Parts: sequence; structure tokens; C-alpha cells
Amino acid sequence: MGGANLWGTHKDEIFTPPAIDDGKLELVAVTGSFHLANVSINLSSAIRLAQGKQIKIKFIKPSTLSAQVDGEPWIQKPCEITIEHLNQAKMLCAPHDNLKEEITGYLDFEGTLF
Repeated sequence: MGGANLWGTHKDEIFTPPAIDDGKLELVAVTGSFHLANVSINLSSAIRLAQGKQIKIKFIKPSTLSAQVDGEPWIQKPCEITIEHLNQAKMLCAPHDNLKEEITGYLDFEGTLF
């Protein structure tokens, strides 16, 4: 969910604050669409489940479960999934103010940009 802080901001004795360069993955859960909506507008945070370089998830109930990784949803049947951090790519980005000025100089549009 772009812009939403699923991990939340409250301090925790078990988990460390997430960082883009720590090589760790964060696993969170939401209880339903209402909880997800509250998380997306920063009224709540998701439930912290795990944090680490490798996370193993066992789905033990005989029913299916809605799952999502990095914005990609699917329906998951009972199984065992292992997720681990493999690599990290460096990304280049122009400074935000310069990008806005550059784009608006080439585009003719209606509405708000940025």
C-alpha cells in the first residue's frame, strides 16, 4: 500500500524499527478490509508478526487464506512458505523539486501534478 506505514511507529521490545538497508523483511497482518482502511489513513497499524532476514510461514488451517507480498495478492492454500532477503538494487532518482519543474515544462495537462 503506497504511502501507508504498515509497521506503525510505536516502540517495541521485540522488533527493531524497519530500515531500507538492514536486509530484514517485515511480516504484518490485517484483520479485514476495515482494519486495512484504517491502516491506509494512519489511524491504525497492522499486526506485527515477524521480522528477519528469513521468515518461514506455515499455513495450518485446512481453508484458504488471502495473502499479499509487495502489493501482489493471491489466495493461498495450506502450505509452508520461506521468504528471504536475496539482493537489493540501487535506484536513481532526481530531486523531487527539479523533477516537477522538468516535467511541467514538457506537459500540457489539466489538474494537479504531484
